[in-house]
Amino acid sequence: TVVNGTRSDDQGELADVVTVTWRISGGVNILGGLKIKPYMIETDLLVRRRDGLVVFQEDRFAIPGWDILLSALGGGYAWNPWLAPPAPAVGERV
Repeated sequence: TVVNGTRSDDQGELADVVTVTWRISGGVNILGGLKIKPYMIETDLLVRRRDGLVVFQEDRFAIPGWDILLSALGGGYAWNPWLAPPAPAVGERV
């Protein structure tokens, strides 16, 4: 998590940009259950200084959506060398 600068929100009020990097994985209960490979996301949160509320969120995915979908439908990335490998595991956080 990083405070990444200051911007104005859509009403001209000062807000801090907080960037969070996170790893996601999981599954969905369609087509007999599909596993979603782990991948990384960076989220920018625009936090208004006046009251500390998040007034805007923007996500940036490390891989394109089609890569996530093809990996899930194909049972993994190993069958296609053009797909990105899963994001590495993260260590225990304290």
